[in-house]
Amino acid sequence: MTETRFDKDYFRVRSTYRKFKDSQTAVRRLSDYYFCHYLFLKKKFLKELSTGARVLEIGCGYSGLVNYLVSDSFKYTGIDVSDYIIEEMKGIFPNLDLRRHDIAEPLPGGECYKAAIALEVFEHLADPEAAAVNVYNALEDGGLFLMSVPNPRSRVPFTDWHNDKTHISVRPREKWEELLEKVGFGAVHSMTISTIPFFWKINKHLNRVFISQDYGAAIFIAAQK
Repeated sequence: MTETRFDKDYFRVRSTYRKFKDSQTAVRRLSDYYFCHYLFLKKKFLKELSTGARVLEIGCGYSGLVNYLVSDSFKYTGIDVSDYIIEEMKGIFPNLDLRRHDIAEPLPGGECYKAAIALEVFEHLADPEAAAVNVYNALEDGGLFLMSVPNPRSRVPFTDWHNDKTHISVRPREKWEELLEKVGFGAVHSMTISTIPFFWKINKHLNRVFISQDYGAAIFIAAQK
């Protein structure tokens, strides 16, 4: 994945992020959108992590999770392939660990995380298997990997994921399970999830994550090292 596909023009002109007037607005609105997702992650997975646990967000972008993770006293590191987005995020969060890094490449040695999160990232990767290996190697023993990707079997309106030309690795959930198991992850569990379209725009507390067997808007996968 090259940085040039995710430059300033991508965020301000070509992608759905263009509707936000500036980066601060993008972070605030995405925090609203991901509020119910974070409650879902916290209830099912993150509640077991201790205060100060190191959490890595891969492809953080205008992170909709960062405010919640920091508020819950996790030690946050965000990485993204885009120089532009990292500089924008550093301007908003000058005291956080934010780095330009392509997950297609190994992370610096000696740094291990209790959990890694990649929401709507792996569909953008030309070689998701190599990225999964790098995530695996960055986790502590017993560490969690939590990811979501588009569901090609979705029956939810307004989820034609192929409209985004950067979605180059869209596949069914059993293929993602096979990939994670192949690189060494155990206890791989997947489901499909959906939210109520547009409710988050009214009030973030109105939205919910709904779990379904196979036809939700996105595939969610939890795996353990």
